[in-house]
Amino acid sequence: MRLIELSPGRTVDEYLVMHRLMRTSEARASRAIRVGAWRDAQGWIATLKGSHAQLFGRAVPPIAGQLRTRPVLYGHRLHERAGLAPEHIEAELTALFDRFVDESRLRDIADADEVALWGAQFLERFFFVHPFDDGNGRIARMFVARVAREMAGVELNWQRGNSRRYVQALEYAHIHHPREGDEGRIRSHRKRDGTPRCWFGPLAAWIRTCVEDEEAM
Repeated sequence: MRLIELSPGRTVDEYLVMHRLMRTSEARASRAIRVGAWRDAQGWIATLKGSHAQLFGRAVPPIAGQLRTRPVLYGHRLHERAGLAPEHIEAELTALFDRFVDESRLRDIADADEVALWGAQFLERFFFVHPFDDGNGRIARMFVARVAREMAGVELNWQRGNSRRYVQALEYAHIHHPREGDEGRIRSHRKRDGTPRCWFGPLAAWIRTCVEDEEAM
C-alpha cells in the first residue's frame, strides 16, 4: 500500500515528512535484521516484525511491526494480484521458514550464483505472502542481504540493480510460478521449443547484478 492509503487525509507536506522518516529509519530496520537471532519460525517472524517496527515506527505507527489484517493488491498494471488472505499469513510465513530459512536450507548457499537462485525464489514467495501492509520488498531484501553476507560472504548493493528490471523480473516470477493444478500456467511456462522456462531466472539475474565487487569474485 502507499502512504496515502495507510494514512489518508494528510497534506502533501505531511506525506513528504512521513516518507523522509521512513528513509531515515531504514538503517535501524536493516540492523534489526542483521542482529536478529532465531531458533525457529516464530523467532524469525519476530525478527521481521522488529525490523518492520523500526522502519515504520515514526512514520506510520499503527502498522509498525504488525502483520497485515486486511486484503491487499500488489503488483503493477495488468499484473496486479491479491495478496494472501490475512488469516493465512502466519502459517505461510512458517512454511516459508521451513522451505527457505531453516539452517538446513541455508547451509548450501556458498557463492553469488547460489545466493541469486535462492534469493529470487525467496523474494517471490515473500511477496506472495505479503505479510505487511507496506515495506515487504525492503524487509525481504534486507533479509536476503544478510543471508548473502553470512552464508556466502557476498555483499549485495540493491542500488546497483536497475529498478525497472527488478519490477519486471518480479512480475515475471509471479506470472510464471507453477501452481498446483494450473495446467494453463504450466503450458505458458515453456519456451517455443517446449523446454521448461525458469520462472525465477530473470529475478536471479537481477540479484546477480547487485553483487558488489563482481570482478573480484
